[in-house]
Amino acid sequence: MNYKKPILTEILIKLVFEKGSLRESEIFDIVPKAKASGLTLVEIGQGMEIGQPIKNDEPKEGLKEGFIVPKIRCWNPEKTLLLQLMPDTIIANQVGEYLGWDELKKFFHTNLDFAKDAIQNTNYKSVLLQTIDNFSVNREGFSLGQYLNCGGNKVPAWYQNSNESADITLGRGFLEEDMKNRQIRIGIRKQKESFSVRIDSIFHNKLNTKRDLNEVLEELHIESNESFESVITDKVRNEIMGGVI
Repeated sequence: MNYKKPILTEILIKLVFEKGSLRESEIFDIVPKAKASGLTLVEIGQGMEIGQPIKNDEPKEGLKEGFIVPKIRCWNPEKTLLLQLMPDTIIANQVGEYLGWDELKKFFHTNLDFAKDAIQNTNYKSVLLQTIDNFSVNREGFSLGQYLNCGGNKVPAWYQNSNESADITLGRGFLEEDMKNRQIRIGIRKQKESFSVRIDSIFHNKLNTKRDLNEVLEELHIESNESFESVITDKVRNEIMGGVI
């Protein structure tokens, strides 16, 4: 649904290529095209890439070793659009006022085309859609059940009357084993005069040559919207977000 005052403050699409597809040198080949398209503020830093499981006499399941890789961030002047480049990875962010799903997809595909021009192998490994929603409400008379659907299919009924800071973390699936991973992290923080609520959701799918990238993206977007709607209450829809357009 489209609301008059959306609380979405950041949304991103992360595409991971098969190992060795987008190398460090090719990342820098993308930057001039990104700058020419309007992403004129360029930052060069470092990121962490997770490698193979750590090898020792008694390896711990899931424990990975990490190593530093270059990370390039290309912003537009308003800092509302951000392209992030790392080896085998491109991330398209929309930050601040939500411009709409179609605008994010357009931005993502423009930069994906730049990546395709720079590399030979465009086999995709996985795609991730992440959304971050934030809102604040008056502390007086606050209970979480007014704003989150406690007792629904996501948030336990235990939180219904909560007027404390809290963390709610939900997860399903391991990407490599189950071909998908779902995460919902809800943080409630008590401020001096208010409560802040943050809903951070991740929908991550493995890809193969039989699935069209756009088709998978649309499925993730639908699932993301349905998940969000199942978490919030009508009070959030009507009072905080101003109702449906």
